[in-house]
Amino acid sequence: LKGLSRLNTDKVVIYSMQNGLPGNTVNCVAEDHGGRYWFGTPTGLACLEDGKFEIFTAANGLSGNYICNLYAARDGDLWIGTMNGLSRFANGKFSNFPLTGNSSSKAVYEICQDRGGIIWVGLTNGIRRIKNREILPPQPGTPRVSVRHLLGESRGKVWLASVDGLYKYDGNTFTRFAVQDGLPDNTCRYVYRDSRDKLWIATESGLSCFHKGVFKNYTVKDGLPANYCTFTTEDNRGHIWIGTVKGLSCFDGKHFKNYTMESHDLVSKIWDTGFKDSRGKLWFGSKDGVMAFS
Repeated sequence: LKGLSRLNTDKVVIYSMQNGLPGNTVNCVAEDHGGRYWFGTPTGLACLEDGKFEIFTAANGLSGNYICNLYAARDGDLWIGTMNGLSRFANGKFSNFPLTGNSSSKAVYEICQDRGGIIWVGLTNGIRRIKNREILPPQPGTPRVSVRHLLGESRGKVWLASVDGLYKYDGNTFTRFAVQDGLPDNTCRYVYRDSRDKLWIATESGLSCFHKGVFKNYTVKDGLPANYCTFTTEDNRGHIWIGTVKGLSCFDGKHFKNYTMESHDLVSKIWDTGFKDSRGKLWFGSKDGVMAFS
């Protein structure tokens, strides 16, 4: 791990089973309003508080042990998407939501909250919406697609990254963006809005930036370590971090700086999730643990 110091950061911390995680694979990371960190793994949910992990599983009331996604709602509730349904953690207790209907799968891949406080849940065949802990009827025109990421914005829009393109919901209708509109690939894995009002889309064939109605795409030819991108987030300098299947990359607006197992001794090759917490610290999750640095 000594090579991690070459990330030019003050402090790098690695969390894995050796530190108390229920497994090394970290699918998602979230921070709640109390400053606790939550980690979703294939074998349970872990909460990090004051340097110690507490583990939760189906035995504690979760809908399943395989955690796909985590979302800290504005009211302080933590929503947990599992391979077996949707759970909510509030006031120290778990409650589960049966996602009825013609869903062929109970797997909850994504969760977000829109401006009106409605919780959006991304499934393999579309979305469900929850208001006041009640499941709302589907909206006309809702795309029946496998959702990979959801972004709810304060301006009222909700973005869906799916295996069939990028969708924008403006409060009334859904608009689809695809390869013919400028995306490098219809399989979109992540969508992120940066501080400069640019929308970044991680796809399986490159990184795309959507700004003022135009897509600008980046691939290995521009400096990315791989075309298959998994997520994007922004650091305090305004630089965009990209997860790929061949390491991490940091984009300053002109150049990509890549961090791989070979160049910087990273603990993993594939990075599946990443976000910036309230303190400005970056968190990256992989199949070999989670890395945090400031």
